[in-house]
Amino acid sequence: NCLVGFFNERTELKSENDSLREEIDDLKCQIEDLRLQIDELTPQVTSKDKVILANQKYNEAWKLSHEKNYDGAIKLFNETIKLNPNNYNVYFGRGSAYSDLGQFERAIQDYNEAIELNPIADWLYNSRGECYQKFVQYELAIKDFDKAIELNPNWSQLYKNRGDCYQKLGDEAKAQSDFAKAKQLGYNF
Repeated sequence: NCLVGFFNERTELKSENDSLREEIDDLKCQIEDLRLQIDELTPQVTSKDKVILANQKYNEAWKLSHEKNYDGAIKLFNETIKLNPNNYNVYFGRGSAYSDLGQFERAIQDYNEAIELNPIADWLYNSRGECYQKFVQYELAIKDFDKAIELNPNWSQLYKNRGDCYQKLGDEAKAQSDFAKAKQLGYNF
């Protein structure tokens, strides 16, 4: 009788043990599924965090730039580019800071990068054209103002800028034509 009880108890324990092993195996599968889900979600969260941090740095960089702290702004624009290298506005901002520091070659490099990322932004061509103008490269400036005018023919500043270049090159007829168009569009001389 004792022996029968022992075998019955042993059979029950073995059955419980098998059941527990199945539960453990199920839990291991669930844990592995959760690990895979975490692995899939981690880059998304990290990517979103990077975008948020990049936007914060970008906004702070513009604030410093408006306060004329161009070196501080450039540092933050650099950090922003590391976080989000495909944002043309960041290159535009850093290029503007370089331009304000008189570092026109660096500004032009950043405007080139911004234009490559967004080739239909008229203000990028205007900004690069203004750098070429300050760098006394009037022919290149005129090409950029031409492209900007092609993209936005109603922006009076573009005609004024191009007219200034024509004037520097000694082409008064084209300069006066552009100045007249700028005035027609509302530019105040």
